[in-house]
Amino acid sequence: MVYLKSDLLAKSINDKWDILNDIEDKKCISSIDLTALEYLSWDEDDKIRNRVAEILVGSASKESEDILVRLLKDKDSLVRANAADSLCISTSLEVLDLLKKRLLKDKSILVRGYSALSILDIATNTKQDINKLSNFFKGVLKKEKRIWVKLNLYEVLYLCGEEVYLNNLISELNNRYFTNRVATVASLHNITSNKNKLIIKTAILERLKIETVHLVKRKIENILQQMDIETN
Repeated sequence: MVYLKSDLLAKSINDKWDILNDIEDKKCISSIDLTALEYLSWDEDDKIRNRVAEILVGSASKESEDILVRLLKDKDSLVRANAADSLCISTSLEVLDLLKKRLLKDKSILVRGYSALSILDIATNTKQDINKLSNFFKGVLKKEKRIWVKLNLYEVLYLCGEEVYLNNLISELNNRYFTNRVATVASLHNITSNKNKLIIKTAILERLKIETVHLVKRKIENILQQMDIETN
């Protein structure tokens, strides 16, 4: 269905959610859907704008990228974070530079963390010099204070070939805060390969023996189960 911008923005919040859910359920985003997403990306409700940013990861077009670049400057930090995350499919060096600036300067740890991950994806997509990228990440890491962002930096540095950062991730399995332990387990799973699977599996099994928080235990158990499935 074709909407006028004014009509779409005037709809109830429930109607907007229904439209967004319908678009997400489709196998591909049509030009009509993309127009609706562009209109809704201006919605006054940050939850609607955030949902638009999430959905656009499924649309590798210049139009969707333009929307995400604009949302990367949104006043709401979660909208910016999801825009940074969804830009991972970009092949634009201009977008790469924008994300580097976000990683360096954004006040939100979520934006900085997701920017780091998307920077690596875009650099890989565009065959950038990984050694230069690694040096950039190391420079950021020296100044970064927040552990969640550091976890993402350890992850991307390891994937850049800096294998020493596996030890940094493993050490964070003993972080005093359970939310950081959950994030660490997720990062370790993200970098798991045939080369390091035994090391990572041994490390998280050791953590499981002493872990007291159910959420962390369940995360470890789920990942161990996935490792076994992938092995078989």
